[in-house]
Amino acid sequence: LHAAQFPKPTLKLLPAIHKRVPVFEERVRIVRDVTIGLTPAKQVDLVGMFEYQACDDQICYVPKKVPVSFSIAIKPLDR
Repeated sequence: LHAAQFPKPTLKLLPAIHKRVPVFEERVRIVRDVTIGLTPAKQVDLVGMFEYQACDDQICYVPKKVPVSFSIAIKPLDR
């Protein structure tokens, strides 16, 4: 796994916690590259957790963890 790439956040004052914090607003695209070595497998399954916390002008909600998984089909080299 390679490091995740996040868009540039904006600093915003959150009255609920009286602090300036980096925030992402609206839609956010997070990219994480994966390198898969040679394998005899026909499929590779990637499994993980996405952790986030949402806030609005009044409250910061309890952080959440969401399971994520991807299955990648592996095709043999075309010789």
